[in-house]
Amino acid sequence: MRGRPVSELAPGDLIAWETERFDWSPVCVPMRVVSVREVPEADRVPRDRASRRPPYYLEITDLRDGKVNDHYRVDGNTSFVVLGAHHPLCVDCGQVWPCKDELIDKQVERNRAQLDAQCAVCHKSGGYRMADVRVETPDGVAVQRFHTRKGTPCRTAYLRAVAKDPEALAAVRREDAVYAVPQKTPKPARRR
Repeated sequence: MRGRPVSELAPGDLIAWETERFDWSPVCVPMRVVSVREVPEADRVPRDRASRRPPYYLEITDLRDGKVNDHYRVDGNTSFVVLGAHHPLCVDCGQVWPCKDELIDKQVERNRAQLDAQCAVCHKSGGYRMADVRVETPDGVAVQRFHTRKGTPCRTAYLRAVAKDPEALAAVRREDAVYAVPQKTPKPARRR
């Protein structure tokens, strides 16, 4: 989302205000703009006079508790994400959705899917010769993936894992036959 400059904010706008929690991690909370006023020339400091845009006083209301936080001094180059009137909020923490916890949960899911696609030995994903080993655990069925190409440590670990499963061993043999390198036939000798 692109932000809107502070000079274009209007009373009643709903903005995402970045603040810090008790553990110093940044969070975005919804705030309602009460007023936006340009800082008078007499109250400006030399740094403000050197900037192209003047600073502003921004009065906002925290939507979580209704507390008015008046007169934040904001640099004129600052921009804010303006939210729609019906933008959702997290019911657990009151942050603008998706909140930090939601984003962490999504990242954990992506990492889990990435780990599920990786070989249990070399930790590389992909490859055209992979096989799954399903193991019953108290939490359900766990799946480990292995590369099954000949001559790799991944295949050795896979063969150890399926040593008592004749169907899996037969499948590996069939796969080996499919990927077998054809032997070169000797060329006939030339006649002189």
